[in-house]
Amino acid sequence: MLKERAHAITAFVFAVDMLLVAASFVIAHWLRAQVAPRWGLAGPAFYRLEEYLPLLPLVLVIWGALLLRSGEYRSHRTVPLFDEIWSLAKVCAVSTVLLTLAIYALRLEHPLNAGEVSRLWLGLLFVVSLGLLAAEKIALRFVARSLRARGFNFRRLLIVGTSDTAKAIIEAIERHRYWGIQIAGVLREEGGAEEESLAGVPILGRQDELLDLVDRTVVDEVIFACDPVDKELETKLLRGLQELGVVARFTLSTTPEAHGAARIGELDGIALLSY
Repeated sequence: MLKERAHAITAFVFAVDMLLVAASFVIAHWLRAQVAPRWGLAGPAFYRLEEYLPLLPLVLVIWGALLLRSGEYRSHRTVPLFDEIWSLAKVCAVSTVLLTLAIYALRLEHPLNAGEVSRLWLGLLFVVSLGLLAAEKIALRFVARSLRARGFNFRRLLIVGTSDTAKAIIEAIERHRYWGIQIAGVLREEGGAEEESLAGVPILGRQDELLDLVDRTVVDEVIFACDPVDKELETKLLRGLQELGVVARFTLSTTPEAHGAARIGELDGIALLSY
């Protein structure tokens, strides 16, 4: 159910992004045709919007493909805003370059009666699309944080390990409450110190009890932040979590044997490998 809802939200955001790119296409044309001549940035003669519209499907395909490949539709709750905007800037810049190459390689300037596609329009398309998409992402962050402040859209996290890295993860989450992450508890690694809590979070049991605990309680993610004690056990736990649909993340010192697709991310500067 959670995955289906996540897929629905992703599809909705992608559709909104495509509408914003289409709006950028029209706004860039208006700026080139109406505003630039008044400011002396371009001559008054310019093709009508109808003559540029055959390029719109190509624009949507290029921007859409690069947005999908860029990882823009994964969870960004722990990603700094600057990093997200920088990623968008790279997507829009590369998309503009690819559009320019496609226009001249495929001779798509032909609908303009052999006239050249305006370089100023291409530059405006980059600026406007980046501006609209960035504004949307900022608005989405504001809405998401408002929902989390009201107790909605949070994720429950379980941490395996009592290492210094595990403690650093707990402290990072406490400093960033707007991430909407609730720590369900900590599990002690094999041979770990017999403590009742770690950085104020209760220790619920041992590492080998993980799957039973996840099966009994609501857990969305598990982070393995223990010293690599038993690779075979960690691989077994990873497979069990994948069967339960729970995201598993590993610090680089606890990476198990490869099992399925993985991606590298970070949490407040702590590198994590996610499955």
